Amino acid sequence: MKWMTDFIAKSTLRKRIMVSSLLCLVVPAAGIMMISSAFTTKLIQDRAENTASESLQVAQAYITNNMNNLIRITNNIQFDTEMVAVLKNPSQGNKGILEQLSIQKKLDQLTSDKPGVYVSILLSEGGYYSNYSNYDYNPNQFRREAWFAQMDRLDTFETYWIGVQLRISSRRRRQAHT
Repeated sequence: MKWMTDFIAKSTLRKRIMVSSLLCLVVPAAGIMMISSAFTTKLIQDRAENTASESLQVAQAYITNNMNNLIRITNNIQFDTEMVAVLKNPSQGNKGILEQLSIQKKLDQLTSDKPGVYVSILLSEGGYYSNYSNYDYNPNQFRREAWFAQMDRLDTFETYWIGVQLRISSRRRRQAHT
């Protein structure tokens, strides 16, 4: 503080006015810069949090919609009387081919507006129905999976979640790159 009193005592009036003018300009400008920086940081942080929250809400809505669609498809399959009758007693020969085409058409109708949704219905005697080509993936390969044995322990309307199966889309991706 001594240097300040020495400066004031030894300075001319002109120097004092210039220093006080500079202080009157610099101090408020520095204060405004610090305050605006703090507010800007807070504003950016709030916007980032809001954007992240909105993104999570969109993701949650997407997942909920997909799960509801899968439940709707499953319920349509389980409670369609014509489909259940064919699945319980599949026919052989020409009638069996017509039944297979009928079920595949129903599966296609259930999933036509949901790209990336593939349905496999595996019958206990080894047959199956699906809404995709065997060339992409043979549904009987599911029978070799470790989780498949647990299906026998489930009640009729009980569900067992196995997670996402990337087999069909992975093969298509590999074919696209070759």
